Amino acid sequence: RAVVDIVSRLDALPLAIELAVARLRLLDPATLAARLEHRLPMLTGGARDAPDRHRTLAASIRWSAESLDETTARLFRGLSVFAGGWTLEAADEVFAGDVDVLDGLTTLVDTSLVRRSADDAANLRFSMLETIREYAAAMLADAEPAERDALYRRHADTFRVLAQTSEPHLTGEHQVEWFDRLGRDHDNIRAVLDRGERTGRFEDVRDALVIATAIWRFWQQRGHLAEGRTRLASLLTLPAAAARDAVRARALGALGSLDYWSGDYPTMARRYREETDIARELDDPRLLSEALYNL
Repeated sequence: RAVVDIVSRLDALPLAIELAVARLRLLDPATLAARLEHRLPMLTGGARDAPDRHRTLAASIRWSAESLDETTARLFRGLSVFAGGWTLEAADEVFAGDVDVLDGLTTLVDTSLVRRSADDAANLRFSMLETIREYAAAMLADAEPAERDALYRRHADTFRVLAQTSEPHLTGEHQVEWFDRLGRDHDNIRAVLDRGERTGRFEDVRDALVIATAIWRFWQQRGHLAEGRTRLASLLTLPAAAARDAVRARALGALGSLDYWSGDYPTMARRYREETDIARELDDPRLLSEALYNL
């Protein structure tokens, strides 16, 4: 099982597996698998007579990345903000005309740094192997803060809009289509929520709360109840979520609903009561009617 886990974590890349095998002189497979969460620092070494680009996985990826022109390299490192893949439209939104996404993707696919992960035009997606994405993310971490922050901000905006657009459809006749669409970008949504928890910044936390509130029915319908409850409960404890406003009230309503479907009625009632109290304080009839219905 540990060997299978190692191969999976390394995206089945032959060079990565060869470099991992060298570590088995020191570590047993289970220990190596546990230490591969961050792949590139672990995978150093290789045969002494191997070409430099084959001596570490990072060097091998760098050999490909350094062949890119600056514009394509900027696209490559910027695409690391996506988790679990992306559509052409999402990439266009995140880069906002700063680079020619289509032209750059063509080059990245040709050099095997990016791959197409669907054949039908309706669901065309692109992705990076996680090992390559980790390298691109390290490049982005070394980029100018303004470039990095703009990409993360537009990434959050893209998936906040997706979540808000999907919300009214999650109880309609096209709900399965929208559940599927959210499912394809669940990892991107998770990345935005993780960023909110990690940074604690007001705008990041607000984005995370709005997204989590909008997609609670997706979590309930697609078997992510525990994840949804944990994420929303954690977000609501952050200082940036403390303001007694409509965003907090709606998030409490969503969390209470996840509590309900989990069978935790005392906790559910507590969330709904706070939601109702905030709605009364705000004198918001629409919000209050929803809160009272929940309660």
